[in-house]
Amino acid sequence: MTTAMTAAMRTDSAAAAWLGIDIGATHMRAVLVDPARRETRAVRMPTPPPGGLAQALAALVARAASHAASFGAVGLSRAAAVDGDGRVTDWPSRPDYLGADLLAPLATALAGSERAGAPAAIRHLDDGMAAAFGEAARAGAEGDDLCALSLGTGVGVGLVSGGRLVQTGDGAGTLGHLPLGLAGMRCRCGRTGCLQATLVDRDIPDTVFTAALVRARDWLAAHYGTRIILIAGGAASARPNAIAAIKGIRLSSMPDHAAALGAALHARHPDDLPAARRSAALLCRTIAAVSA
Repeated sequence: MTTAMTAAMRTDSAAAAWLGIDIGATHMRAVLVDPARRETRAVRMPTPPPGGLAQALAALVARAASHAASFGAVGLSRAAAVDGDGRVTDWPSRPDYLGADLLAPLATALAGSERAGAPAAIRHLDDGMAAAFGEAARAGAEGDDLCALSLGTGVGVGLVSGGRLVQTGDGAGTLGHLPLGLAGMRCRCGRTGCLQATLVDRDIPDTVFTAALVRARDWLAAHYGTRIILIAGGAASARPNAIAAIKGIRLSSMPDHAAALGAALHARHPDDLPAARRSAALLCRTIAAVSA
């Protein structure tokens, strides 16, 4: 789901940097894509309680964009479901955020950065969709029928079918809550057997993890014609060998920041995958990653 929020910011610039923010249950990430330097910079910080979000976002933006003179596009990737005003309506992994505003604190952080230029809107979308857009932009034509699974505290699922983003739901209504996981395993959403509950549990054996991924692969191929699944998210890095052994499934080359990068590319090229691919080919070769 993609929405534009009008913010009290200044005008765009052709040379301005593009900023992607990913607010996850455990960590927040920022990716700055700098056309002038032809590079990207990635930063990660812990996700605070709702009351500390504005201050944390300001620090995240400052660290990611210390050399950027202006922002030409800003995108927000979110694990939470939100209403039209950007307030959280569902987030099983962070119930403390229910009712919290995600967009206003980011707008405040950007307005306080005092850069020469800034976009007129913040575009936000589900974290799975953001990761899928970013992965499809970097995969070339192979990404026309692609699924991105972002494994963190929860699971974000994003689909590209026929070269277009597919709406995959929000919160507990996403594909991550399909009954494709280990039967009887309780999920944070309150149900049992959800795909999410199995894939994010780091204590289960690799055999159980891979069996759930194979069921997801086969279901996605049957319902959406998905040809490839890319696994992103912080939890994905814990099982590289298990992922590599499954046909049609690969680990993302940027697992911890795929959603933030996708949010930045989508903000600059909303729903325009060919344009995003041209930008990704030129600009997203070097990632300088910094963690808090």
